[in-house]
Amino acid sequence: MIFNELTILKKNLLSSIYSRYVNYSLSFLLFLFVFSCSGGENSSVENTFETNVQNQNNGQTNPTTPTPVEEIEIQTLDKKGIGMSYRQRTWSTRIGGLKPFWSYSWNKDYREAIPEGVEYVPMFWGAASVTDAEINRIKGLVNSGIVKNVLGFNEPDLPSQANMTVAQAIELWPKLEEIGVPLGSPVPSTVSSVWLKEFMSEAESKNLRVDFICIHIYRGNDSSLFFKAVDDLYEKYRKPIWVTEMSIVDNDAKSISENKITHTMALPTMKSILSGFYQRNFVKRFAWFSGTKNSPNYPRLVSSILYDENDNLTILGNYYSQFRFNPKSGPGILPEVIEEIEGNVIKNGTFETGDVSPWGGFKNAVISSATQKPNTGGYLARIEPHDGSIYQIINLEPGEKYELKFFHRWKDTPVNTFKAAIRNEQGNESKFLEYEIPKTDQWSENKIEFAVPSEVTSARLVFYKPQLNPLLPTFFLDDVSIIKL
Repeated sequence: MIFNELTILKKNLLSSIYSRYVNYSLSFLLFLFVFSCSGGENSSVENTFETNVQNQNNGQTNPTTPTPVEEIEIQTLDKKGIGMSYRQRTWSTRIGGLKPFWSYSWNKDYREAIPEGVEYVPMFWGAASVTDAEINRIKGLVNSGIVKNVLGFNEPDLPSQANMTVAQAIELWPKLEEIGVPLGSPVPSTVSSVWLKEFMSEAESKNLRVDFICIHIYRGNDSSLFFKAVDDLYEKYRKPIWVTEMSIVDNDAKSISENKITHTMALPTMKSILSGFYQRNFVKRFAWFSGTKNSPNYPRLVSSILYDENDNLTILGNYYSQFRFNPKSGPGILPEVIEEIEGNVIKNGTFETGDVSPWGGFKNAVISSATQKPNTGGYLARIEPHDGSIYQIINLEPGEKYELKFFHRWKDTPVNTFKAAIRNEQGNESKFLEYEIPKTDQWSENKIEFAVPSEVTSARLVFYKPQLNPLLPTFFLDDVSIIKL
């Protein structure tokens, strides 16, 4: 009996020791797990900025190389951002709907309508934008706490974009450094750009500061292509990366119907890209690019747009909005509605649709107040320098009297001018109104009364700039109306 009790006591003692051993072992493993995780990336708030990462010598610089430039601490929020042009009439609410942490508009024009809680990042788009006045203005925004980062030139390797030589960019770069906040490299049109390689080489040799590399990535429906782009670039420059434009594209599509990548097909790829960029600590920020219908590249971009034509989020836009969303992002501000004048036979005479339709012509565009100041509202029409035109076909009542009213200005006061005209759209197409455009670089109102010939029911209002010597400068037009008297 005593033997049995001793046996039982021995078993209980061994069980107790084993249980304590297991508990201590589990506690130790849990401690190791927590300790190892604490050194990982904090994906909610990025507080560090990788400066001077090219120096791999334990902080010791090579005496034969230039002295490292002064480190500037980056002011980061979270990674997700959006590029949204002010030319989009609902740009503010579109930004708000995507709940990003930062946004930019390919310019340096700060707008108070930027949604609350979203960081504004200015871009010095091209050489002409780097002036002492603009540098000082951005410095003022830095001092007020609005600007925390600055982006360099946009696709300087393309004639249709900033169109700058490396030498031009290097010459202007010290002015951008003066602003005193983290400064992103000029962004080339392709990741493999020779232009960027030459720029970075020159910048290093002249001890110029480039705090992070900016790139654009347009690839097919395969996330590994996006990852290869950032991985290769980081391996090459060992600097933090901002992807300021990215999109899934079908480069073979010449029309919308030819684009073989549906939104449903692109969605898993988007999910993979966003997750993969968050896992890469060196990818500090990224911004999706959502094409718009008036872009010549829209057919290849339509596969990954975030908004449809009615300002509704697509399935891609909805996912982008909910992914790592900014809880402090405001909804944005709806634009002021400029009502068309009642009875106006001209359609879109205020140009507030942001689109040139139903106007026709050549070398014309509807531009936003980010580019030029309109007479009213947020948009105006432009006819480019030299020759160009803008016209609209209208219906009129034969024998009736009307008043044509419009506002215009020239970019520079011209030596020559041209005549606006209304002519019969049918028959002999004869003109029954001509009006010489005044030579002024200030917004000016024009009013002309006219009678419609008895045979005219359809007419064409046309502003046609011919080829003259000296050349005619840029012409701006706004608030066009034709009202029956």
